[in-house]
Amino acid sequence: EILSREEFISNFDISKVQHAGGRFNEEKLLWLNREYMRLMNEDDKWEFFTKFISHDFRTECGDEKCHRLLPMIFERASYGKQITEMEKNGELDFVTKTPHIVTDTLNWNTKQSSQETEKHLDAVFKIISHLDEASMTAESTKEAIMAYDSTVPERGAVLHPLRYALTGLDKSPDPFSIIWILGRTESLRRIENAMGHLMH
Repeated sequence: EILSREEFISNFDISKVQHAGGRFNEEKLLWLNREYMRLMNEDDKWEFFTKFISHDFRTECGDEKCHRLLPMIFERASYGKQITEMEKNGELDFVTKTPHIVTDTLNWNTKQSSQETEKHLDAVFKIISHLDEASMTAESTKEAIMAYDSTVPERGAVLHPLRYALTGLDKSPDPFSIIWILGRTESLRRIENAMGHLMH
C-alpha cells in the first residue's frame, strides 16, 4: 500500500511498534520508490528525468521523443541514477541511433526463413504506413499490428523481427511503444532498412 507522508503521520501509532529490530529490505525499498516516482505528475517526471539524462542525449533525441520516452523510463527505473545507467549502458541507444542489423538475428528461429521474415515486416510496414501519425498511440499501433499477428500461427514470428528491426536488440521495450517513441517516419525507415538486409 502506498501512503503519503501525511497519511503515514496520521496512521502512526507508537503502541504498535515492535521491540525487535526492523529488517532492512532493499528490494522493497526500491519497489516503493519506483511506485512513488510513478505517481509524479508529467511536469515533475520531466524535471526529474532531465536531472539524470545527459545534455547530449537530450539534444540528439529531441524533447518530443524524450517526452514520449518517459512512460518507459518510469516503468523501469527505481531511482534517478538508474536513468543515467540506462543511458551509459546503451539501453536508450535505440532512440537516437540506427540499429546495427545482423541478418540471421532478424529471423525468429532457425525454422523461419528470410522470405517469411521479409513478408511479415512488409505487412507491418504497410500497416504502419496507413496509421495517422498525428493521432497514433502505442495502443492504437498495437491494435493494428496485433490484428495481423493473430493470423500468423507461430508466436513471435512477427513481433521478434519487428522489435529487432527497430532497435537492433533481442530484448527491448515492446515494439508498439518503440514505434510511438520513434514516430511513424523513423519506424518505417528502420523497417525498410531491415528488409534491405534480407534481400541481399
